[in-house]
Amino acid sequence: YFDSMWTAMTPDLRVNLAGSISDNEEKKECEDEQLIVACNNGHWESVMEPDGVTGHKAKILFLPSTPCSSGEDVILRCVLGAINSASESIYMCMGHFNISEVVSRAFKQATDRGVKVNIISNSLHSCDLRTGQLDLMRSLKRMLTVAPDVQLYVAAVKDGKVPPFLHSKYVVVDSRWTCSGSWNCWLRSAFYEAEQEIFVRSESFASDLEEKFTREREQFCIRVKTADECNQFLP
Repeated sequence: YFDSMWTAMTPDLRVNLAGSISDNEEKKECEDEQLIVACNNGHWESVMEPDGVTGHKAKILFLPSTPCSSGEDVILRCVLGAINSASESIYMCMGHFNISEVVSRAFKQATDRGVKVNIISNSLHSCDLRTGQLDLMRSLKRMLTVAPDVQLYVAAVKDGKVPPFLHSKYVVVDSRWTCSGSWNCWLRSAFYEAEQEIFVRSESFASDLEEKFTREREQFCIRVKTADECNQFLP
């Protein structure tokens, strides 16, 4: 999974970020130890950290992204690398969404491989930024057109109750690979906003996020099965 993260990056960026990381990773792998890769004032360093819950090996990578006029989004590249390597399941919950064509097609390829793709999205009922809701729902309609087997859940009034404010941002792949932080799956993260994301390979952390996803899906989301069903959420 971490290999897919690095190979998902552009060659120039890999050269700039790798360096001592690859040396440290090689050394720790030879020692069969657990590795955390952290970023400290622009310098990468490795430290030791156990997974105290299960004893499973865990790796953590902290990755910042800086917006630019070209729209390069290194976090998105890492997420796409994980989606493209998925073999069992994908869970994605985003505080703000505007799913691009490349992500929709990655979901399509994943579902064609038999991967179960589950999405929780915001709506007018559960968000703090409402100006992007039209684009959000249009992108979800397009996603379900391209990848109709994606299981989409939208925060909505359910059993007469208004959903709580939804601000979670995380992805879980194959119950092992996860990411969470300030990054949203939308273009603002590429062009306008500096983001900080942490990538974790840990079965216990992935399990916690999957449980959170299931709980919130059951409590305040409804299933949206077709592109046309997105129309009920259009502003």
